[in-house]
Amino acid sequence: WQKTEECCRERLSVKRAKLHMRLNEPEEAVAILEDVFGRPGGVSCPQPYLLRAEAYRLLGNTEGASADERRARELGSPSYCVGF
Repeated sequence: WQKTEECCRERLSVKRAKLHMRLNEPEEAVAILEDVFGRPGGVSCPQPYLLRAEAYRLLGNTEGASADERRARELGSPSYCVGF
């Protein structure tokens, strides 16, 4: 049950970060995603990394964006990541 609850929190956080990106608030999106990445168990889906890469690019952090894009490629696209 705890793993399911954590997964739901992670998905909600990613949705909040996407909303901030639509509002042209990449700083807020990065802050939300940093919280997601700091949670126990880490992130095993590529979508949060790709979203943070997009925010980093908007903020001029091309090095951070490239690193997140590499990490997303390493993770691939597992079937349990559907819904992000």
